[in-house]
Amino acid sequence: MDSSDIYGGPPLQMPLTPMEFVKQPRALLKIAAAIISVIGLGCATNGCMVDEYSIFNNDANACRFAVAVTLLGFLFSLISLVSDYMYDKTANVKRCHYILISDIGGAGLFALLNFVAFCYLANRWSNTEGTWLEERGFEQWQQRNARSVIFFAFVALVAWSGLTFMALLRFRAGGQSPLGNGFVPSSMEPGTGSSAGIDDMYPPPPASAGPTPPHQQQPMGGGGGVGAINQPTYYPPPTF
Repeated sequence: MDSSDIYGGPPLQMPLTPMEFVKQPRALLKIAAAIISVIGLGCATNGCMVDEYSIFNNDANACRFAVAVTLLGFLFSLISLVSDYMYDKTANVKRCHYILISDIGGAGLFALLNFVAFCYLANRWSNTEGTWLEERGFEQWQQRNARSVIFFAFVALVAWSGLTFMALLRFRAGGQSPLGNGFVPSSMEPGTGSSAGIDDMYPPPPASAGPTPPHQQQPMGGGGGVGAINQPTYYPPPTF
């Protein structure tokens, strides 16, 4: 199967219906990234703080960073889904190019942000002591939420990395196609007749290998003037 069929090439076929669009691997992974962001956002906002203390070794910036990354990731996944659906319906080459570039840049950015969030939160959680959590009044479900934030940051990293890879493949497939390069066939250029390009479709036959012998003709009546009419040589039938 060609990669343009999986990851989407230029819109050369009929637009997909919503159900057909949702069944694509790219759309399914974006929906999964949105769900992961919602779960991570819920874990980061629920029980991360007790009074003025943060569960991540009393680092309030860790909670804020986790909330910001998950919230922005959820919003971008929805925007990316809508723009991806509009990509299959538009025939504007420049607009398709902008959609592909934004898809690559956004997916790569959130893959990087989730990588930073995973390393940052894991480091702060590893330095948090259990006795300190008990003294500050953090319960077991809050500690489970903290570990869940770290886990879903890693899962989101995998999802956004996969989306970045798919976006790069789609951009490469779109760049190799004629419409992706902005190429317009000669038969579609304005001011060109419908028969344009036929000479390219049907090239002239190749020349023969050897020279063609000349066809000798003799002027009628023996005349050789300018206005003489050339006719084939006449041979009378033999008499017996």
